[in-house]
Amino acid sequence: MSRSSKIYAYVISAIGLSLGLYCTYSYFSFVAASVDPKHELTQFGVLLFLYIICRCLPIYIRSDYAIDMSFICTLAAILYLGPTAAAAMVLISTPFIIVPDDGEKTYSHIFNKPPIKTCFNASNFVISTFASGMVYQSFGGLPGQLALPQILFPGILAIITFFVLNCGILMMLFSLNQKLSFFPSLFKNLLEFLPNIVASAPIAYFIARSMGMEGGEYFVILIMLPLLLARYSFVLYIDTKKNYYDMVKTLTAALEAKDQYTEGHSH
Repeated sequence: MSRSSKIYAYVISAIGLSLGLYCTYSYFSFVAASVDPKHELTQFGVLLFLYIICRCLPIYIRSDYAIDMSFICTLAAILYLGPTAAAAMVLISTPFIIVPDDGEKTYSHIFNKPPIKTCFNASNFVISTFASGMVYQSFGGLPGQLALPQILFPGILAIITFFVLNCGILMMLFSLNQKLSFFPSLFKNLLEFLPNIVASAPIAYFIARSMGMEGGEYFVILIMLPLLLARYSFVLYIDTKKNYYDMVKTLTAALEAKDQYTEGHSH
């Protein structure tokens, strides 16, 4: 890493961790003073559990590009619990994120990653989550009040804020490290995330609405089960496609090995 990228990573980490700790303290202080702290903690715990599961089960579209369903839980927490609880959820989940590496039987977690990388990634999500939640509230959205169409405009602004900030903070690090140009990379990533946004936002809304029902936190778990099954089916499809492509490359290499004159044509 370049000197400027290291300084940037430390600044973002300091801001994000401070903000996350403040949100965690504020949220649990609120819960302790609430009428039914057990109910509040149960709802928070369910969203936290689902968020960790989603973060631990990414789908690798390419070796350098993966998506997961964690934004569903993030947006649901913003809509139902507010930005403070959502940011606290992101920070608390950090030590429990164990992500499999693409194509390898290894896992990435806080004990085998550089501390600055873990802190930077967590801070990026904390800042993006809290800022998008504040935008949602600033434009008329109230946690737990999910009437349509009133929440559409603040909800869309919150979603845009989350992805622009999340991608922008990461792309700035790469730009300072002289690996990528900032704006082209930012726009490319936003376009790649667009299908994920369109699919995730309605599900997050239904989860937030379900949380307001009696016993809704348990109903939310039932909602997530078909999504996890769909995720598993999609992973099988990607693995099949990858295996087919690897087989074709093997046959191509065998063909080209017979005749060096035509090497590259089959490829």
